[in-house]
Amino acid sequence: MSGCVRRLDCPQLTELTLVISSQARQVILERLFHRNSIRRTMGARPLSVPEAYTRKVKMLMTQEYEALLEPYLASSFATADWPSGFTPRLLLAVKLHGGAVRLLNAELGITDPRTKNPDMVKMMDRHAPCAEVTNYIRSNHVRL
Repeated sequence: MSGCVRRLDCPQLTELTLVISSQARQVILERLFHRNSIRRTMGARPLSVPEAYTRKVKMLMTQEYEALLEPYLASSFATADWPSGFTPRLLLAVKLHGGAVRLLNAELGITDPRTKNPDMVKMMDRHAPCAEVTNYIRSNHVRL
């Protein structure tokens, strides 16, 4: 885990939550202010700093969560008995991902900060590659 995120254990909270450190928040704000000064110099429309800041903090929290989740995904995908066919493999990947998320929550108490579902095809290609998944990615021009 990088140094910009720590786990906050607070008696009022029922679960641990990923929190961005004040140093990392300061760096994000400084970069946004610098980008705004450049945009102002160029005559471009300035960024909405509060919106961009919120987006960057959420993105950083999501990256840290996914880094914590990765070993759980790797172990669950490695032990699975993968069926043939793309659709059954996709269904199994969704179930394994859900199990890894629940296991991470049970062991560390960290909830999932993501608001969107992850891309299961990319996850399958990363952890359980097969010809059918690779062909699906190539035929639908999915970026990895």
